[in-house]
Amino acid sequence: MHPETHARLDPPVASGKQLRFASRIDGLTFAFYVTLCLSLVLYVYRVAVAGVNLSLYRAVLLGWLAYLGVDVLRGRVRPERRFGPFLAVASAMVVINVIDFASLQGFPDLRRDIIHHLLNVTFAGLVLVYVDTPERRFALLRAFMVSSLLTTAITLYSAFYDRLPVESLIRSMGSTLTKSQTYISDDLSFERATAAFFDPNFYGIYSLLVLLVVMYLWLADRPARHLVAFFALNLVCLSLTLSRTAVVGTLAALGLSFLLARRSRVFSVVSAVAVVALLYAATSVQSHAVRQSLRREIEQITSSTPDSQTASKGGREGRDAGDSHGTSVVGSVGAVAEVTSVRVADGKSIEGRLDHIRQGWRVFQSSPVWGHGSAALLGKHTRWASAHVSVLTLLARYGVLGTAVYMVFLLWPLWMIWRRGAPASDRYFVTLVTGTLMVVYLGYDILLFFELQYLFFGVTWGMATDAWCSPPPTVVAA
Repeated sequence: MHPETHARLDPPVASGKQLRFASRIDGLTFAFYVTLCLSLVLYVYRVAVAGVNLSLYRAVLLGWLAYLGVDVLRGRVRPERRFGPFLAVASAMVVINVIDFASLQGFPDLRRDIIHHLLNVTFAGLVLVYVDTPERRFALLRAFMVSSLLTTAITLYSAFYDRLPVESLIRSMGSTLTKSQTYISDDLSFERATAAFFDPNFYGIYSLLVLLVVMYLWLADRPARHLVAFFALNLVCLSLTLSRTAVVGTLAALGLSFLLARRSRVFSVVSAVAVVALLYAATSVQSHAVRQSLRREIEQITSSTPDSQTASKGGREGRDAGDSHGTSVVGSVGAVAEVTSVRVADGKSIEGRLDHIRQGWRVFQSSPVWGHGSAALLGKHTRWASAHVSVLTLLARYGVLGTAVYMVFLLWPLWMIWRRGAPASDRYFVTLVTGTLMVVYLGYDILLFFELQYLFFGVTWGMATDAWCSPPPTVVAA
């Protein structure tokens, strides 16, 4: 690490000439990264194997763990000082979850959720161990960006055929839940894009993470046209999910980028305007009511004022026809505005989330220090142990002590990356990812189970441990 990198504060990212790493990764390593990222986005593609609902991601993860075991036996992976902080925090998280697991007799689904969560923490550890150089981190993030081509293709296929590709295979070979799952989000009000995530909010958050990667690669590696294409593509896909959490997270990310990188300020402002405009447009495109209204208005215009007759009349009739058409346009715009406000302020959805929050707060108040465990959050109509706000879920389940451990897991990379004067590109990425996810956690409870985050946790911990193992920056007297 070059000493001058520590002192570079403005601009906050290193030049592309210094950080052009991705092309130096061997093809086999990059192919594995692509396979890993594709397995993450094929979220609902699961099959029942020996009573276990096995996804492609779980298969790749188990294979990676086996590879780690072989490397440990052969001495290619050994205990290192840089693994110390992660192992300490991860061990504390394991203890917390083991205690919760022991109290969940009669709740096999919740026990399975805990096992999956700990596997995700292991996933972050694998990224820390193996994705241990700037070159590899760039390659992994590029592979994650490339995976959005698959999600977009699935979205387009679903729009035309109203089903997932090879959906029959999932339903014939999956578990009972997989066979009965609804994979396309199309209710009485909206058609929302889901790709292969089944939940449009999951897809929106995934698209948001792709946007973060593109922003980082643009500033830290090199500006390129294909990055513009990936950014625009995923911004459109994010808007098609109609996910309020993802939109708020995107605006937060653009705000952070505006503050962190002078070069990104105009881009951040323009992109924020584009986010609002796309959300406005997407609600109209995907609203059943707006499309029906537009169809009726078009039929009325074409049937009452034929184009040939209107064009030949220059007097009062022509003006009246124009006024009628203008009124229809105004009505269409008004319908779009109304349906947008309905989506943004969906009272039924908000009230349901508030119910979860109230339940979580009651559980936390009854045992603020130790928490009451996962089962205490179960409601009458849900199998999810969630308070809908990630931090409140942690407080209710594990109390203040357990939540503190998770806060260290989330925030230690951010603290270390700024305390030790890490490279400006690392500071930008860790701050952008951590800050954006903390905003997302206020609107949607995905912390304990959504696998995609743990790839980013592994990368941010890797950057932070590099800073921790490096000597602190020295100030040279003038």
